[in-house]
Amino acid sequence: MRPLVGIAMSNVTEQRGEPAAGSWLHEDRGLVTALLSFALRAGAVGGGLLGAVNQLALQVGPEPGPGLGTAAALLRALSAVLVSAGVGSVLGACSALLCAPLLSNERLRHLVPYLSGALASIWVGIYLTSVGLRALSGTYLSFSAIEFGLNGNAHLLDAALESFQLPLIGVAVTSVGLGVLSSWATRRYLRGGDRRPRLRAPAFVAGLSLVPVYLSEDLPSASPELSLASSFMSPLARSDDDTTPDTVGKPLLGAALEAADTWTKRAQSVKAGKPNILLTVLESVPERRLGYAGNTRKPTPNIDRLALEGVRFRRVWATATHSNYAQMALLSSLFPRRGAGLDVYKHIDYPRVLLHDLTAQLGYETAAISSQDERWQGMLRFQDTGTPIYRWHAVNHPGPHLDIGSELAVPDHLTTDHALSWLGHRTGRRWALTLTFQATHFPYRLPAGQAQPFEPNVPAKGTFNYLRYPQSETAVAKNRFDNALAYVDAQIGRVRAFLDATGQLADTLWIVTSDHGEMFHEHDSVTHGKTLYDAEARVPLIIHWPKALEAREVLDPVSHLDVVPTLLDLLELPPHPALQGASVFDKSEERRPRSIYMNIQGLRTVEALVCYPWKVIVDRSAQRVRLFDLEADPDETRDLAKEHLRVAESMRAALHAQMRAQHAYHGKDDSMRRAFFAPRMLPCPAEVSGKAPARGVAQSRAEGSPDQAHEKPVTAVGTRRTPDDG
Repeated sequence: MRPLVGIAMSNVTEQRGEPAAGSWLHEDRGLVTALLSFALRAGAVGGGLLGAVNQLALQVGPEPGPGLGTAAALLRALSAVLVSAGVGSVLGACSALLCAPLLSNERLRHLVPYLSGALASIWVGIYLTSVGLRALSGTYLSFSAIEFGLNGNAHLLDAALESFQLPLIGVAVTSVGLGVLSSWATRRYLRGGDRRPRLRAPAFVAGLSLVPVYLSEDLPSASPELSLASSFMSPLARSDDDTTPDTVGKPLLGAALEAADTWTKRAQSVKAGKPNILLTVLESVPERRLGYAGNTRKPTPNIDRLALEGVRFRRVWATATHSNYAQMALLSSLFPRRGAGLDVYKHIDYPRVLLHDLTAQLGYETAAISSQDERWQGMLRFQDTGTPIYRWHAVNHPGPHLDIGSELAVPDHLTTDHALSWLGHRTGRRWALTLTFQATHFPYRLPAGQAQPFEPNVPAKGTFNYLRYPQSETAVAKNRFDNALAYVDAQIGRVRAFLDATGQLADTLWIVTSDHGEMFHEHDSVTHGKTLYDAEARVPLIIHWPKALEAREVLDPVSHLDVVPTLLDLLELPPHPALQGASVFDKSEERRPRSIYMNIQGLRTVEALVCYPWKVIVDRSAQRVRLFDLEADPDETRDLAKEHLRVAESMRAALHAQMRAQHAYHGKDDSMRRAFFAPRMLPCPAEVSGKAPARGVAQSRAEGSPDQAHEKPVTAVGTRRTPDDG
C-alpha cells in the first residue's frame, strides 16, 4: 500500500500527465499535507474572527477586567485575538489529522469536508457559548462551570433552555452556518488541483500566535481558550508563592483523630440544662435587606424582633456564595476547598462531623426539614454521615412545588407546616432542628394567593434570568425579593408563635442566618455564586436564647465556620476537634483580627480573606488581586492593592497558604486524612494587625445606646444571664 501522504484520489483522470479539471488533487501533491495546510490557515482566520468578536463582547459584559491604559488594553486585545487565531490553527490541524484516515478509503473520502465542518461547528459553538457566558456573568466557561452543569439535574437543563432560548438558537445557527461554510471551503480547496500545499508558513504563524501566552499573566481574563485551560490546572502550583509571612509557612495539621474520643466523653457527661436547638437557614438573604439592618420597607418584623431580643452579629461572612458550598460549610464548620475543581461530594474520604452528629451525641432528637432538594450538587451525600436523623426535603413532598430555576422547591409555608407537625410530636425530649427556606432564591416566585405588597414586581418578558438582567429591572427584582422575604418572615413568625404557645421559646437556642447574600447590580452583577464582594458574601446572624443571652449587638467579624463552634460553646462544651471554625466567644491569646476565609468554585474560582477592616479578593478566573478597606469603603469601590502593596501581598500569601494546606490535606496521599482532622485556619498576618480590634474582644452596642460603640470582653459565660436575671 502506498504511503497515506502520497495517495491519489481515485477519480483523477490523467490526460498527458495533467489532472482533469475539477478533480481531486493529484497523488504527488499529498492529500493529507494539502488538507493540513488548508486547515491551519482556515483555522487561523476563523479563530482570529472569533477572537475579534470576543473582544467586542468584553466591552458590554460585567467586570471588563483590570483598569489598563489605552496602549496596554489594545496590546492585550491583540494578544487575545492572536491566541484565538493560534488555537484555531491548532484545532484545525487536529481536525485534519482526525479526518486523514478517511482519505485512504474511496467510499469515505468524500465525507472529509463534512466531518471537518462538523468539528468546526462544535468548536465555534463552545467558543461562542463561553463568550456569551462571559457577557452575562463576567466569566468564561471553566472546568468548574462545566462540572456544575453536568452535576445539575434535568430541571436545570430545562430552565437553561427556557431562559436562554434565543441566545442558544443564535449560537446554534451561527455554529452550523460556519460549519457549512467550512465544509464548502474544504471541499472547494481539495477539488482545486492547481494549489500547492504549504505547511511551513502556516505552522510558523500558528506557533507565533501562541507567544502572547507567555508574555501576559492576565491574558486568561480576556481569552476564552486560556481561561478554560487554566481552570483545569491547580491554581496553587506557582513556586514563587512560597514566600509567606509569619506562621503561614508552618505545618497546618489539624487535631489528631483520637481527640474526638475525649470530646465524646465530655459530651456524654453533660446532663441537664440543654436547650432546644433551632437553626433556621434563609436562602440568598443579605443582611442589608432586613429591617433591623436598614431596610426602611421593614419586610421582616419577625426576624427584626428576634434580632432586637437576641445577640445580633453585624459583621458576618458566608464561607461561599453558592449554596452547595455555603450550607455544607455552615453545618460542618469545614472550609469548602478540596481541590482545583468544583467539589460535588462524590469522594468523601475525610473525617467530618456535622451539626446533627454533635447534637445526636448530646442526646437530642434531630431533624432537618428543608424546602430545597438536598440532592443538589451532591449535598445530601455530604450530609449522610450514618447518624440517625429525621430528614424531609423537596423529594419527599408530592407537590405542589415552586420553580426556582435550578430545582423544584417546596413552598415555604408547607415546609413550615411539616416542621410544626414534627415539633408537635416531640414530648419530653430535647430536639435539634435545622429548618431551611427557599422562596428568596431567584427568581423570587411565591405560591398563588400570597400577598405581594411591593410593586411593580412583574419583569419584562425574556429579560429576567439568573445570569443577568438589565439595570432597568433592578427595582422589580428588589420588589420581588422583598415580597418573598416577607413571606419567609411570616413563616418564622408562625414558628415563634408555636414555640411561645408551647412554652418552649425562652429555652430554645434559635440561630437565624442565610447561606449567602444576593446581588442587585452591585458591581454590575446580579443574583449570587459569581463573586465574593460583601453584597453577596455578608449575611445576617442572630442568636436568640432569652433564658441565657442578653440582647446586644456585636461588631466582631464572624465566619459561618464559627457558628457550630459557638453553639457548642454556649452549651458549655469545648470545640470538637473536627471543626475548623472557632467560637466567637473564644478567649484566645492571639491578638490579631479573626481571619475569615472564603472560596467559590462554581461559575468562576475566587478566594477571599477578611482581616477586618482589610479584605483581599483573589480572582483566579480574572487573574486579579483586589484589596479593600471595608471600614472606609464598605461598598468595595476603591481597590487599594497597589497603594497598600505590603498588606495586599501578605494577605494574598496567607490565603494562598491556606488553600495549599486544603489541597494537601485532600490530595491523593491520604496519610493526613487517616491520622488528622482538617487543617487549622491560619490567623491573619502580622502586617494587618495594627488596624483592627484584638481577637477575643467583642465590639458591641448595648441596648439603649445604639450610636455609641464600646469594647467589652465576651466569654461564653459572660454573655449568659444569671438565674436572677430570669
